[in-house]
Amino acid sequence: LNVSNDLFLADCLVASGYCHDEKFSEYEKALSNYQEALSRYKHFGNYHICVSNVLQNLGSIYFSMRNLSDALRCYKRRLVTLKHLRGSKKNRAISILDIESEEVH
Repeated sequence: LNVSNDLFLADCLVASGYCHDEKFSEYEKALSNYQEALSRYKHFGNYHICVSNVLQNLGSIYFSMRNLSDALRCYKRRLVTLKHLRGSKKNRAISILDIESEEVH
């Protein structure tokens, strides 16, 4: 697959993960979707906003499952990512989810 297809697939996996998490409380399915999305977003590096968002989602699911050590690990990784992003304003690929969140705000 090319990078563009991976981005679209990852965005779909995030949306699916959200449904499994928020709508159906199917945490294992949500985790699987988010983890696969994370592996696809890695094409953009560890310090991409989409990686940060998925880490937040993973942390929230682990927290809901009372798996606090994994939740904390995800939140700490997200903080590192956000600090790096704040420090660098390089051009980055934009996800469909980024565009939608910008339209909402």
